[in-house]
Amino acid sequence: MYALLEELRRYNTDPFWLCPRYAAEIHAYLAVVKAYYDDCQSLFAPIRRLPPEILLEIFLFYSEAFGPPPLERFPPYQLDEELERLANGRLLTLSRVCARWHGIVIGTPMLWKVFQLNSILWSTPSGLEKTMQILADGLERSCNVPITVKIFDQLSLPPPTRLFNLLSRHSERWQRAHIMTSVADIDLSVLKGKLPLLQYLVISCCLKTSRYPFNNSMYSHANSVAKEGVNKEPSGLSIIRFLATVLDRKQFHLRRGASYRLQFFSRDEANPLIPLRIPPTTSTISLLDWRIVGDISTRQYSRALGEFFANLTLPNLAELRVMCDEYPRQEFLTLCARSGFERCLKVLRIPDVLITEEDLIELLSRLESLEHLEIADRHGEGTDSVLVTNTFLRAIALPAASSHTVPHLVPRLRYFACVSKMGFTDNVFIDFVISRLVGCSPENPLSIYLCPPTYIDLALHCAAPVHAAMEQLVARSKRRLRYEYRGYLDLL
Repeated sequence: MYALLEELRRYNTDPFWLCPRYAAEIHAYLAVVKAYYDDCQSLFAPIRRLPPEILLEIFLFYSEAFGPPPLERFPPYQLDEELERLANGRLLTLSRVCARWHGIVIGTPMLWKVFQLNSILWSTPSGLEKTMQILADGLERSCNVPITVKIFDQLSLPPPTRLFNLLSRHSERWQRAHIMTSVADIDLSVLKGKLPLLQYLVISCCLKTSRYPFNNSMYSHANSVAKEGVNKEPSGLSIIRFLATVLDRKQFHLRRGASYRLQFFSRDEANPLIPLRIPPTTSTISLLDWRIVGDISTRQYSRALGEFFANLTLPNLAELRVMCDEYPRQEFLTLCARSGFERCLKVLRIPDVLITEEDLIELLSRLESLEHLEIADRHGEGTDSVLVTNTFLRAIALPAASSHTVPHLVPRLRYFACVSKMGFTDNVFIDFVISRLVGCSPENPLSIYLCPPTYIDLALHCAAPVHAAMEQLVARSKRRLRYEYRGYLDLL
């Protein structure tokens, strides 16, 4: 539109264009351009007939498609690109199209609710000044809507104090926060008691000290909860992840009445894992995600996991995911009995656990309320464990209604996903699925997911007869069965 207007002005103001030789041709072209311009200005133009709500969705989709996520961007980082990302340059471009679009873009706070800050932004004094101005403008445009704050220190440059203080002045609106930096260099006391909307907190940092600055008082007023996983009640901060190497058993406490996702990381085998100071009976945890990633020996890992299980009682745990190469059998079975997992545990994700078929069947016999199970045949690096066998499938198949002597393993199971080497007979797998269809409905279907050991085997395994038989079973199930053959990484 702007280019058309400039062209019309040029024809009207430059006399040499109207020489007699070209006058007729120029006037004809001018008439075509002006007619097109008038059509665009008309309220009947297609783009002008779109309601603001539709335009807003288009603008939101357009702005969110700006480059890869922060952790997928690689050096050399470009200051100008990150400044444009922080300023949401795509939205600013849209705002210059016309007065109507300008009003929608600038006047819609939800378009300005995400703030991604990469350490390249404050790597130079001039970059920091530009960042401060852009950040202040964005926070002003976001008005009072809940915001997402992401700080990624990929250059070992923690955010300057005045930049973090500017963000902290709006901490009452923080709904999601991802901080990947050296937290020892940030004054987190400014956040104390000022996070009423916080639902999702990810702290990714690795220090050579046990100091853990994120104590309970920092988020003591986090009252909202994200509806993720099995947690549906508005009882508190829903997800917190952190590195095990920064935990201080004297400072870390779990707030009563909240539900947490605890995810542990270790990057330094020389720095031992520090036990959490968690009350022996912890009713606050409904979702536990135990993963230690990094250079740590199997023995040290298993000892840490065993001690963790041995010292806890989790009476409200509904979902558990564990990653370990040595299954701490006795500690976990004792935890199950002590916590009453037969009553509360609904979801068990253990595709990364090296466990024998016998131990798995023993474990499932203690989990009567289990509805969701994820397991895997393990392979690679000397590991060769096959769980999904005919014996296992027969053990978890529901017995015939006429049988009253055979105990039911996980009678409420409605979701089964496995990484399998196909070490079972096709008809045994189909019999297992058919037995589990009893009591299912379109509203409460049975979900079955099969995965190959690696993504390379996908095409080969898709040709397996069991896959074709499952497709036929889905067609006859009247929407009581959902089946998908997915890649290995989709499960993990």
